Amino acid sequence: MAATFELKCVSCKKPISVDDRFAVVFHCPVCGHKIARCGKCRKAGKERVCPNCGFVGP
Repeated sequence: MAATFELKCVSCKKPISVDDRFAVVFHCPVCGHKIARCGKCRKAGKERVCPNCGFVGP
């Protein structure tokens, strides 16, 4: 089983694996809250919603 960060994907809510080289962590452009997305959701272009302010992005 792969190790995980404490972060979860904001799109699918699954823990981000350290082996997921396509995962990304960034700050919300509105409030600055840390947002993480797994490579699968990122590749699929799933919507991201900031859990802090509700900002919706592609």
